[in-house]
Amino acid sequence: MLSPCPTATIVILDDLITSIGNDRQIMAVLSHELGHAHGRHGLQLLLQSSAVGAFWTLYIGDISNLLAAAPAAVLQAKYSQDLERQADDYGAALLMLNGMSPALLADSLKKLLASHPEASNEGYLSSHPSTDERMRHLRQLAGSSK
Repeated sequence: MLSPCPTATIVILDDLITSIGNDRQIMAVLSHELGHAHGRHGLQLLLQSSAVGAFWTLYIGDISNLLAAAPAAVLQAKYSQDLERQADDYGAALLMLNGMSPALLADSLKKLLASHPEASNEGYLSSHPSTDERMRHLRQLAGSSK
């Protein structure tokens, strides 16, 4: 639906607009994506995945071995989850600076999950923190901003 590229370009797909259908909630998602662009997360992920892959290739010799790739996948998922949390916090701060509630982002996440249940991001190797965890955090931020 949205993707931060290594160049900090944000790509918006029609599915985001139709899945959410609320301008303020769409703005909340865009504020999250601006957090990725501001933090240059796309470039960081590209560099980090290259570095992890190079390390394992040097350390083990053959990165094509699934057992050798598993630790890299765990590191990548953890790193990516941290970037998602940073983007959520950036988006929440940007929303509050503009007089909007971070709960708008939580509401948009709920709608996205409802329209795409197959994209549920629960699990050890997920690139995103749990949607429930993210929504709780955003709602806490919304409550503390009052």
